[in-house]
Order: sequence, then structure tokens, then C-alpha cells
Amino acid sequence: MAGPTGTGTSDRVDEVILARKGAKSRRRITGLRSKTTKARTHVDRVRAANADLKKKLAEALEQQAATSEVLSVISSSPGDLEPVFQAMLANAVRICDAKFGQMYLRDGDAFRAVATHNAPPAYVEARSRDLLFRPPPDVPLGRVFITKQAAQIADITTAQSYINRDPFVVSAVDLGGYRDCARGPNAQGR
Repeated sequence: MAGPTGTGTSDRVDEVILARKGAKSRRRITGLRSKTTKARTHVDRVRAANADLKKKLAEALEQQAATSEVLSVISSSPGDLEPVFQAMLANAVRICDAKFGQMYLRDGDAFRAVATHNAPPAYVEARSRDLLFRPPPDVPLGRVFITKQAAQIADITTAQSYINRDPFVVSAVDLGGYRDCARGPNAQGR
């Protein structure tokens, strides 16, 4: 039996040569080759599963670190929610690999921005003009308000409110660079 060919850096056996004294049957040789192929396939599946588990572990550790950071901010600023919102949003932007983020709180039937992270200055200025706003029902934040479910739109420029030039949606597209947009309710579905 021969081991690794020595030409690659893989820890996997590239070729196995088996010979039995008096083995004349092609069927036996073919059977051995198919078993080798099956073994390689199995090893590849195990490696893929291992890589997937490593990725999930890294994501879980990142979320745990984010939670720890937010809890630390909460304990160091009792009564002041702004730093807590900023820390939550900064971690959410990082974990989601987003360009920027904005956190809103519902106030009756309207919303107000309570935190912004890495948003373009012109966008922040436009959004800060109105302390309370009511998003149109055909954009994700409006859908979240109505359905209490997470919502996403692949291209916000196709929304009727953008076509009708609603200032809330136009500022998101023109100043914030929105296209694909997603929103979600808080843990209580609000």
C-alpha cells in the first residue's frame, strides 16, 4: 500500500495502490476504486461540516462579545439610555456587516430616531428635522409597524412612496444610499 504521493501538501491520501496476490479480476479493482471514491467523498463532507461548525462558533462568539459590551455600557450608565442605544446599534451594524444603521423607537403611531451609527451626515441632518415621523406603509419600517414582523424590500426605489417622492423615502435613497432595506421589530414585537 502506498501513502501520500509527496507532491501535495494535503493530509489526505491522493492515491492508494492495492495488489492482491493472484488478483486478476477487474471487478475487484473497480470495487476498491469505488470504495476509495466513497471514502474521499465522506472525508470532504466531514471537512465541510467542520468548517460550518467553525463559522457558527465564530458568529456565536461575536454575538456574545456584543452582548457583553452592551451589558457593560448598561451597568456604567444607569438611567441614560443614549449610550446603550449607541452600543446596541454599533454592534448590530458590525454583526450584520451593514454600512450604517439607525435605531427608532415607536412613539404612539409614529417613530423617532434614538441612535445613528456611521450614517452619512446629510442623511442624519435630513432625518433629524422631524422629531416624529410616520413611515409610509409600503416601506419596511411601515410594514413592521403594521404587521409586527420583520420586513425587507430588495429595491426601495420600486416602492410607490419613492415614486410619489415621499420625503422619508427619498432621503433614505438619495442621502442614505438605500436600495436593499430591512427592518425588524423589537423582542416584544413593537
